Amino acid sequence: MNIRIVVPAPRPGLDMAAGYGWVQSAAIRAGDYVFVSGLVAVDPESGERLNGTLTSEAHRAFRNLELVLEAAGSCSTPSPSPEGGSPWSAAK
Repeated sequence: MNIRIVVPAPRPGLDMAAGYGWVQSAAIRAGDYVFVSGLVAVDPESGERLNGTLTSEAHRAFRNLELVLEAAGSCSTPSPSPEGGSPWSAAK
């Protein structure tokens, strides 16, 4: 029997239902799988949409993905960066 667990948004700005009225959860955990949808380049605390270069927006979206995966009890870091820590933390 698979049990689905709705993973709440780890930060207020990543709660798309509250911030934008979107009917979606941050993630769903089903057994060993985590399903994530709708992550964009927003500030995780305020929910403000970040506008920048393709690179800076991609890095923000992946840092948001990392926050959601950690909240789901998963690991998003395939290998450590040369500087240590998350590979997404280097870009601003």
